[in-house]
Amino acid sequence: QDGADPFNKTAFPSKFEGGADQPLHVGIISPTIHYCMGGLPFDIHAHILDNEGQPIPNLFGAGEVTGGLHGETRLPANSLCECVVFGPISGRAPPKAL
Repeated sequence: QDGADPFNKTAFPSKFEGGADQPLHVGIISPTIHYCMGGLPFDIHAHILDNEGQPIPNLFGAGEVTGGLHGETRLPANSLCECVVFGPISGRAPPKAL
């Protein structure tokens, strides 16, 4: 078919503006998980909560293992709160619990 590539793709939204003498840089792109919504419920002290909402003794979490901080959606860059705030909290909590 005229105008199609070897995979029969006929729409090319990006144009290569370089000529035959210009370098063309190619990279392999593969699907990946960027961010997981959901996880274990936790409180402001980074305690992981049981099904009744009570802290599980000596179990702490931060980052993507925890869930609920952002509600049903997460705005870009808001996951920094999980790292910058709850990372140190959960890191300091275990020695205090012993």
